[in-house]
Amino acid sequence: MQKETKTEQLTVTAKIEQFIIRFRKQLIIVVSVLAAVLIIFTIVSVVTTRRTDAYTVRVEEAQELFNTYKAADEQNRAELAEQLTEELEEIIARNRRNYPELRALYLSGQLAYQEGRHEDAAGFFGRAADQYSNTYLAAPALVNQAVALELAGKPEAAIESYQRLADRHKGTYQGIPRAMLNMGRLYESLDNVSAARSVYEQLSADYADTEWGKLAQSRLIQLDIGM
Repeated sequence: MQKETKTEQLTVTAKIEQFIIRFRKQLIIVVSVLAAVLIIFTIVSVVTTRRTDAYTVRVEEAQELFNTYKAADEQNRAELAEQLTEELEEIIARNRRNYPELRALYLSGQLAYQEGRHEDAAGFFGRAADQYSNTYLAAPALVNQAVALELAGKPEAAIESYQRLADRHKGTYQGIPRAMLNMGRLYESLDNVSAARSVYEQLSADYADTEWGKLAQSRLIQLDIGM
């Protein structure tokens, strides 16, 4: 029995050797192709990493330029804004789905907000929040989007942004209670008292021991007495 097993092993080994000899040219081609693909992949990865690093430096420089813009007088602001806009547009165009694009989108939103272009600001913040929903800037971007939309005269859209914030980041973002209070306020501005009441009730239940929860409870009392 043991002899038969050894014979079978030798037979399998011989077959493998025959297969390699018979198809050695094809195997050499396959191995060569795989090696070339691996080399190309490595080169692309290195180039991509270097480019990302370079644009990370540029977006940090853009942040410094934005800080300079905010501190500048009105006479110099226009030129700085134009320069910053061109730089941010290039960073966004050349970096898809990576850190420099996220930062550039967020900075573009801040710049548009500073210039009073609230709808544009909301668009940039929305892209940052949606395309990079698992990053540290996603929640602040939604807050900024909601604020910009309210200033643009779009309270319904602002409420939607606050709702997305609550849905996506409840339990992980400390600004949720304040966002909920703003939702209630916006509903009141739209004369939707029942929706406002629902938000305040949830806020007072989920954050009863916080100042935001107490404010919600106070607002519920005021609604009950018609204030």
